[in-house]
Amino acid sequence: MPLACGLILMIFPYFISNTYLLVGIGSALVALPYFIRS
Repeated sequence: MPLACGLILMIFPYFISNTYLLVGIGSALVALPYFIRS
């Protein structure tokens, strides 16, 4: 799970130009491994 979130965090900013959406998705991806322990 942390590996997948890290890869997505590196890739998704290339496809999103809205700053608020970028911060929102980034924050969710950073918090996701904390709440979902696999």
